[in-house]
Amino acid sequence: MKALILNCSVNPIDINGHPKCLMELSTGETILSRQLHLLCGAGVRRIAIVSDSFSSEISSYCGSLNLPLELSFFDYRGAYYRHYIYGMFCARKFLVGNMLLLHSNLVFETEVLNRLLACKTSCMTVSTTAPAREELNWAYLDGFRAYFKEGQIVRADNKSSTKQEEKEYDCILPAWRFYRLRAEDLQKWMLPINRFCNHLGLTGIPAEEVLPPVSPVDIGNLLCTEVDNPEQLEDVIRRLDEAD
Repeated sequence: MKALILNCSVNPIDINGHPKCLMELSTGETILSRQLHLLCGAGVRRIAIVSDSFSSEISSYCGSLNLPLELSFFDYRGAYYRHYIYGMFCARKFLVGNMLLLHSNLVFETEVLNRLLACKTSCMTVSTTAPAREELNWAYLDGFRAYFKEGQIVRADNKSSTKQEEKEYDCILPAWRFYRLRAEDLQKWMLPINRFCNHLGLTGIPAEEVLPPVSPVDIGNLLCTEVDNPEQLEDVIRRLDEAD
């Protein structure tokens, strides 16, 4: 099992001018260092990181952690679009075999990773117990969602959908961009991504538009969220303290 960490420093600056992945969760622990420690502890030793103008800072930081990891670094420099579909394209030589895929500002409990690794099929994280739409307000309406047919996720995006479109699916659940992909499904996903980015120049479309069907992994109320601002960081730190 390998892992790809996407979007390190792609428009992710916090209020102190640092990449969001280097925001501190506690003294000496950042979002990125926590990800690397958890992956290493789960036996995932080959990890690639995609970044841009902060690539030197991030690679130096990762080296300072002295973890027994084989790290590879890819960058977006020179690219007009820096969506993560292009990040996957940049790292295409690494994306062979069984793979975990996550964003660099994702904070998750250890059990979330355990459930992904225990899944025998390609899968992504969803929740069947997240609060109702009206309780989450914009966070649910604009949040990432998975669309189901016959138990499989056949679409995932953060676009608004009409009631008529929603009737086409068995159910729609809140989801997070944290995947475990079997080699054959990853290859299916990379074929159109390579075509879009290499031949057609379509580097700004969501990668999930060509995601093959995957299974859901229900994480319930476990912590798994991307941190984009100081307010969200405070909430995540509080939830990590409660989880510990």
